[in-house]
Amino acid sequence: LYFTVYGNIRSDEHQKQNLHYSITGPGADQPPVALFTMNRDTGSLYVTQPVDREEVAHYKVNVTVKVIDQNDNKPVFSQNTFEGQVAENSAQGTDMIKVEATDSDEPDNANSDIRYRILRQDPQLPSDNMFEINSVTGAISVAGTGLDREVSLLTHSVTVSTLASSG
Repeated sequence: LYFTVYGNIRSDEHQKQNLHYSITGPGADQPPVALFTMNRDTGSLYVTQPVDREEVAHYKVNVTVKVIDQNDNKPVFSQNTFEGQVAENSAQGTDMIKVEATDSDEPDNANSDIRYRILRQDPQLPSDNMFEINSVTGAISVAGTGLDREVSLLTHSVTVSTLASSG
């Protein structure tokens, strides 16, 4: 078995960031495939079999360092206050407003996958769960019954929080 460490690639940021290393090119992912391999976590470059200068004088491989996203950004609402309206005696499930937040972490992974939840509803009349939120879309809808402007207050306040699904 021939397996020789040729060199190590190391970022000066490797202590602070989670990095993955890879190589591409002839001798790596192109013929002759796997002549050179790289440890994705350490950056160690290996020669997996003997090479002969008379056959190939040099190989050119590209080293790619992928910075792995960490959940270091909190979701941010697109505005401070959202205002919506709903008709009195609206049926359960009637949508009234959609809140929206964004996250600066890497798109399309758990660090930027936002979830919404209602923290508080004021007043808690006619019921303490008068409204509900779709945890994925941020759509707030009527969950209870009894919205009557002649009986209860005209204004309801709903406090919503966000969290990336990775925590």
